[in-house]
Amino acid sequence: MKDATEELSRSQARRVAFFVENRNGVHLSLQIAARLPEGSTFELVTADPEGTVEQWIKAGLNDLGEHVTYVNVFPREGAVARDWTDQLPAKMADWVRREQVDSVVLFNDRSRRGRQVMAGVRDKMATILVQDGHLHFHFRRANLLNRDQNWSYGATQPSVTCVWGDTTGDFIRGRDPHFSAHIAVTGAIGVSDNREFSTHARMSEPVRRTDPDREPFFIIADQALQEQRKCSRADHQGLLVATVNQTRKVGSFLIKPHPSSSKQHIAWLREQFGAENVGLLSRGLAEDLIADVDGIVTFYSSIYTDALKNQVPLIFVGSAAVDAVMPRIAHPLIRNVASTTELGTVLDRYVQSGVFPANKAGFPIDKVIARNPDPAGACVREILRAQIARPLDPEPAVPSDPLIENLDWEFEMSNLPNRIAVVGDDFAYSTGIAIPLQTAIEAMGERQRGNITLIDTRAYLNVKSLTDELLRYDVVLVNSLAPFWRSRVFSSAVRNVVHRGTPMAVYAHETEWVIKYERERVPDRHQNLLNLLPMMDVLCVSQHQMKLFTSLGAGRVHWVLNTAPGLGGVLVPRMEGKPAEKMTVMMAGTVQERKGAGLFCEVADLAHAQGLPFRFVWAGRKTPHLNEDTELSQNVEWLGAIPRSQLSTLMTQSDVFLLSSADDPMPLAALEAGQHRMRIVTYVGVGTSEIFDGARGYASFKEYSAPAVLEAITRAIAVDVDAEAYAKRLGLFSPRALRNRIASVLAIVVAGHGRSQAAVGTRDQVLLVRSVSELLVSVARFLGEQPGSSDVSYLIKSGRSMMPRDLYVRLVNLLGGETWGSARVWLDLSEACRIDRGLLGLRGYEYACRALNLNPQSRKAPLLIEEFAVWLPSNEPEAAPARAGVLGLLARTGR
Repeated sequence: MKDATEELSRSQARRVAFFVENRNGVHLSLQIAARLPEGSTFELVTADPEGTVEQWIKAGLNDLGEHVTYVNVFPREGAVARDWTDQLPAKMADWVRREQVDSVVLFNDRSRRGRQVMAGVRDKMATILVQDGHLHFHFRRANLLNRDQNWSYGATQPSVTCVWGDTTGDFIRGRDPHFSAHIAVTGAIGVSDNREFSTHARMSEPVRRTDPDREPFFIIADQALQEQRKCSRADHQGLLVATVNQTRKVGSFLIKPHPSSSKQHIAWLREQFGAENVGLLSRGLAEDLIADVDGIVTFYSSIYTDALKNQVPLIFVGSAAVDAVMPRIAHPLIRNVASTTELGTVLDRYVQSGVFPANKAGFPIDKVIARNPDPAGACVREILRAQIARPLDPEPAVPSDPLIENLDWEFEMSNLPNRIAVVGDDFAYSTGIAIPLQTAIEAMGERQRGNITLIDTRAYLNVKSLTDELLRYDVVLVNSLAPFWRSRVFSSAVRNVVHRGTPMAVYAHETEWVIKYERERVPDRHQNLLNLLPMMDVLCVSQHQMKLFTSLGAGRVHWVLNTAPGLGGVLVPRMEGKPAEKMTVMMAGTVQERKGAGLFCEVADLAHAQGLPFRFVWAGRKTPHLNEDTELSQNVEWLGAIPRSQLSTLMTQSDVFLLSSADDPMPLAALEAGQHRMRIVTYVGVGTSEIFDGARGYASFKEYSAPAVLEAITRAIAVDVDAEAYAKRLGLFSPRALRNRIASVLAIVVAGHGRSQAAVGTRDQVLLVRSVSELLVSVARFLGEQPGSSDVSYLIKSGRSMMPRDLYVRLVNLLGGETWGSARVWLDLSEACRIDRGLLGLRGYEYACRALNLNPQSRKAPLLIEEFAVWLPSNEPEAAPARAGVLGLLARTGR
C-alpha cells in the first residue's frame, strides 16, 4: 500500500480556508493544513465583531507555539449591530472570491456563524465539515421547533462531512429522509492516531485502583452548560453542587472548568468550592494530574477521549435539567449514571471494591471512534476530492386538491392537547418504525409541532426520572412496542403514569413474528406489556393488526394506517426508455427469514429453471435473523443497503414488487412501490392485500409457495397498472391523512368520556366500507351501540380522509338525520359539508344552526352559518323563514 503522503503530494494544490470559532478548531485546522499537498496554501478565518472568538484563536495558537496569522472578515468597528450575522453570508462570499479560495473547511455548520458561512459559500465552492467533538447523543426531550444544535449538525449538507465513526454517520443520515450528501468516516484527529488511545480502546479487563491506600481523587470536568444554553444557570449550579457533594463523600476533587466558561461562572466556582479546588482553563487534561487521578466525572463531553488515552475511568452523569445524554459506550473505562444519587452509589462501590463498575452494554468504541493512524490525511483526501455540493432538494409541492385544503383547515382547528409526548427508542428515518409517525408530525403546522416533544427512552436509566418526565404531558403516545421490550424501566414508568391519570396510547407496527420473538426473549417484560394493554389505546396499521391486538387484550383499538415521506395519491412517473430484455422483480427490506428471503430465492430459482425472462433484485442489508440453512440464491442480485434516493430510482426502473413476507401488517416498501406505479404481488394475509385487492396491477397468492408466487407474478404482469385505482388507495396513506387520524385519536383519548367500547369497534368498521350497502349496515350497527359524541366526531373527521368521497357524502347525510345532543357533533357535521358544497351546502347551514342553538356561546357556529348561508335558496319563499330564524338566533346570542 502506497504511503498517503506520497499519494497526496502528487495531487493538485489547493487554497483552503479554515473557518474557526474556538481553540479546538485552531488545533484541528493546523493538523489538517500540515497534511495538504505541496504548493497548497491556507488561511484561518473567523467572523467576530465582539472580540471573544479572537481571544480563543490567539489562545489556541499560543498552545501550539505557532506564529500563524488569521483573518477576521467581520472585525469590531464601534457598536456591534444586532443583525451582524445576517450580513455574514455576503461578507464571507466576497472574501473567498477575492482570496480565490478553492475549499472552505468548517467544524460546525449549525452555530450562529457556521450556518451563515454555509449560506454564503455552499453554492460557490467545495465545503467540508469536520467533526470536532462528540456529536451522537440521545435527547431526553426534543422540541420539534427548537432542536439542540448537536441534533442538526450537518443539516446544510456540505460537499462532504468527515465524522469520527459509524454512530455519528448513522445519526446524521437517520435524521433526515432526504439527506443525500457524502459522509466519510475518517476517525478523530488527535485521538484515532494516538497510540495510547488505540491501545486502551482494545481493553477488555476490569480496571482497578492502582493505590487503594491513597485517598481517592477525582476530576470533575465541568461544561459550559449555561453558556451553551443547555440549561439555566440555577440548574447548572445545582447540578455541580450535587456532583461535588457526592464526590466529597469518597475523596478529594478538582473542578476542571470548560475553556468556554464565562468569567462570572469561574468566579462562582471559586467562591462556592474554594479556589484551591478549581483548576485552570485548559484544553484536555493536564499531565501532572493524570498520575494521581482515580476517575473523571462529567455530564456529556468529548473528554472521554482523554480518559481513554490515559487509562482513567470516567463517569457520565445524567440530569433531568440537561436534555443531551451521552449514549452508553461498552468499555471497561466508561460508566453512565442517571443521576447524582446514582453517582454516589457508583463512586462508593468503586472505592470500596477497588474495581471500576463499567457499563455492561453499549456501543463498541470502534463504532464511535474509528481506528485510523492518519485521520488528518483522511480529511485532506476528502478535501481534494470534494466538489461543489449539489443544490438542496426543494420543498415538495403541496397538491391543490380542495379535499386536502379542507383537511388542512380542519386540522388547524382540531382540538389537539397542548402538551403531547411522543415516546420511542429510535427516531431515525433509517428504520421503518420511526418513519410513519415522524412524517406525520412533520406535516403538522408550526403551532401543533410546538406542542409535541420527542422523548428518547434510552436517555432514562431509572423509573422515577422517566415517570416524572411523562407526567409533564397531557397525553403520551408511544411509537411501537419496542420500548416495552428493550427498556428495563419503561413498563413500570407507564404503569405509574396511567395510575396517575395521564392518557396513554401506543402506535403499533409490530408483526406477529416480532411479538413471538420478544415474548420468548424477554418473557417478564412481555407480560408487563400485556398487563398494560387494556389501559391504553392502540393505534393499528391494518385490520388484521386490530384483530391481533384485540386478541392480546387491548380493549381500545383504532385503524390509522401509516405513511412515509412523499407518500400519497400523486404517483411517480415511470422511467421512459427502451424496454429491457428481462422484467425486474424486486424486494426491499432487511434480508431475513421473516421477510421471506427463502421464498424469494425459491421463486428466482424456479423462474430461472423455467427460462422465464425475469431478473430478481433485493435491496437491503443482511441480518443475523437469517436461518443458517437458508442458502441465498445466485439468481438474485443482492444490492445491500442503499439510500432512499437510489431505492426510488430502482423502483422506477423495476416492473414488479414482490413482497415475500407472510407476516407484515402494512409494509411501507409495498406502498412506495405502488407510488412508483409498480405491479405489486403479496401474500393474501398481509396488510397490503386489504388495501390493493381489486386494483388492476395487484395480485395476491394464498399458498405460500414458489409456484403460487410465480403464478401471481404472471397475473400481475398480464395487465397494465390502473393508476387511478392506485392513486385512490395511496391517498389514504398521505402524511396529512395519518396526521389527521392520529390527531383525532389523541383528542378522543384525552376527552375520555362518553365512550362505548362496542361503538369503537363498529365505528372503525364504518371507515372500511367500500359500497353503499356495506355503509348502511355498518352505520346501523354503529348507531345501535349508542355511541358517545367523541366516537361520532372521530368517525366524521377520520372518514374525510379514509373513505371514498361518494360514501362519505352519504355518511354525512345519514349521521345528519340523527338527533344529537352535542354541539360538537353538529359543528363537525357542518365542517364535513365542505367536501361537496354543491350537495351539502344547505345541510352545512342547517347543522351549524343546530350547533348554535345547543351552544349559544360557540364561536365557530356563526362563522359556519355565514359561510354556508350563500347556499340558501334566496329566491324561494320558504327561504325567508329560515333566514329570519337564523337572524333571530344570532341576535339572541349577541352575534
